Amino acid sequence: MASILTTADAWALRDAAPSRWRAHVLRWAIFFVGCAATVITVNAQPDVPCTEARPCGPEPVNVIALGLFVGSWLILGWSTPRLAALAAAVVAVAGPLWDQFHPADASLVAELSLIAYALVTILLAWLRTRRSPSPAEREFADRTPRGNLTAVRLTPRRGRIRIGLGLALLLVGAAVSTAGVLRQSTMDARQAAARTESAAITAVDATGYTVTVADPTRVIDVVSPASYRVGGEIRLRVDDGGLAQPLAEPYDATPWQLLAVLLALGALALITTGYAVRSRRMLSGAYPMTEAYYQDGNLYAGDALAGAEPLARLDLGEEALVRDGQPHREDMGGLATPSRWQDQRITLYGVPAPGATVIVGIAGGPVVATARVRPPSGLGRFRPVAGGDHGTGPAPDQPRGALPGQVAALVPAAELTAAPEQVFRYRKPALIGYALSACLPLALVELVRRLPTTPAFVLSVLLTLASFAAGYRIWLRPAAAWNGGGIAARGVLGSVRSSWADVTSVSTQDDSVVVVAGPAAVLLPAQARRGGRTAASLTAGLLHARSRYADRVDPPPAPPMRLPVFFLLLFPVPVAILMAMQAVSH
Repeated sequence: MASILTTADAWALRDAAPSRWRAHVLRWAIFFVGCAATVITVNAQPDVPCTEARPCGPEPVNVIALGLFVGSWLILGWSTPRLAALAAAVVAVAGPLWDQFHPADASLVAELSLIAYALVTILLAWLRTRRSPSPAEREFADRTPRGNLTAVRLTPRRGRIRIGLGLALLLVGAAVSTAGVLRQSTMDARQAAARTESAAITAVDATGYTVTVADPTRVIDVVSPASYRVGGEIRLRVDDGGLAQPLAEPYDATPWQLLAVLLALGALALITTGYAVRSRRMLSGAYPMTEAYYQDGNLYAGDALAGAEPLARLDLGEEALVRDGQPHREDMGGLATPSRWQDQRITLYGVPAPGATVIVGIAGGPVVATARVRPPSGLGRFRPVAGGDHGTGPAPDQPRGALPGQVAALVPAAELTAAPEQVFRYRKPALIGYALSACLPLALVELVRRLPTTPAFVLSVLLTLASFAAGYRIWLRPAAAWNGGGIAARGVLGSVRSSWADVTSVSTQDDSVVVVAGPAAVLLPAQARRGGRTAASLTAGLLHARSRYADRVDPPPAPPMRLPVFFLLLFPVPVAILMAMQAVSH
């Protein structure tokens, strides 16, 4: 028989779950590591001039490797880290092999950069895809009664759109590749039939990638700036159709193949994730079995009181078609549609921890679907279900009343025993914010280094200003002070100073706390589990303060503003790094 999923158990599972900051950092890590590896590799490549003896012609293999390298961190790293690691490993192996056959282009620094990138990407992919149960999850699974499932076949409810988009993108990539091949063959034929002429170079633009020749005057794009100087000569293949191709630089249509590779990697990511959602599988065995409530996409505890906040959000996945080897869709009476069973008491098979997948069934009825347990959005309140044994009681959002024991367990002991007049404060530590704000503009170093000096400097200053402005809003500005009389808070956006009687909601949203007082709302970012006070603990502290509301006590004054002194001191650092990269490239 299923036991009730209590609010205390759900809070314990939520508090023991890995911080969402860890997932965000790992998701962005491959991108930033790829950007750094790209900058190092590009600047470490030797500048080999193009000559007629060693022309800079098409190199399809090199372009495909470049596409795999860029696509691994630009496309695959976001949703398919294993594929990103595989692509990075292929490039790390292919790079040294390519240099063996092209010693003039070899660079030890570039090879080591690619190998280091591959190793780091493999490590990050492993960290992102592994999920070991926490001690709270193991303890919950050990003491919860188990229910047996026999031959439950799951069929997908989603995935067709991703697969369809992936196939369409694959067709576009094939068309682009075909167009590139046809263009290359056409230009090769024109170059073979063209005549050779020499022309004097009269001007070279600031970037060095465009030269102007005389008799007749023409502007020609080149790929090797070091090979051409004003007053020198350039030998061209020309024809009556307007062809003017440097003899040392045969026409190269392989950038079309680079675009085709990136499109193919995007298609592969869509198709892979689509099939991962649509995979059919059979479920059988014994699972921890608990009963709870499902309303409006939210999961509520089996002992929830009227007005209780949601414990989690259920993201429905595969739909169950067969139970005990027999089709039962007709017996479900349309219950597979969430709107038909949203106010039902449900049975959960598995451990409902954030990020885990559970099997959902109607209490006393059939299995319906799988669901991914997501952090609650903070919206919605529990409505009592007719016939439920959840009981009645005051809504937790009322300013007065006892705090539930599972919430009080998250409140620091000093706050539990404090007098209503005592003021408590919260601020987000700023050290990580300084580092992230200074590093974020460096992600666009490749764009800055291609610009002339003045536009590059202007863009560097604007990028740093935008990054530091966002960092100030997220890391320095948020602060809160509260006592038994009310709260004064300043969030990422907005501020509030109000008595607890006017506060209508205090809820958790991901790793932040949302405080609503009348028309005003404040978003307070909280800390990672090991980096300070979590969102759950901060929410519990504010709810505790509201539960002991004393109208004789005034709300505390607003916390003092922190001056962005360190931001001002750090401001020249990213600008200097970007301009140094720009100077090296020119």
